[in-house]
Amino acid sequence: VVETGSDGLPLYTLQARQLQQDSDSDIIHLTTVHMTFRDAAGGQWQAQAAQATARRDSAQIELNGAVDVSGTFAGSDKPAHILTDRLHLDTHAEIIHTRSAVALSWAGNVVNARGMVLNIKDHNVKLESEVHGHFLP
Repeated sequence: VVETGSDGLPLYTLQARQLQQDSDSDIIHLTTVHMTFRDAAGGQWQAQAAQATARRDSAQIELNGAVDVSGTFAGSDKPAHILTDRLHLDTHAEIIHTRSAVALSWAGNVVNARGMVLNIKDHNVKLESEVHGHFLP
């Protein structure tokens, strides 16, 4: 599954071992998923998950089961790495969010929390509750 931007380049690509589309609702169910997407600044991101749900011609992707996302913010040379069991991705708004337990590893630091909103465009990460982490200078 590929969605392209106005420039004709792929905004995201979903590859899966198995794909099933519900003809009544246009919902696509994927298993053993690998996703690549780029942000507006040209940064490349990758995600893997056991399952995903998407709609045809939609920027909204739901990833479920052993979700592993990694990428580099524009202007940073340190990759961010996110681990959780459920994640929502809006490729147009460039927002990733989850209400589940999440581990964020970035620049050698690891923070665990319950719930996260990551705005890729603004480089803004909001950890919602049960936040635990240790930062070394």
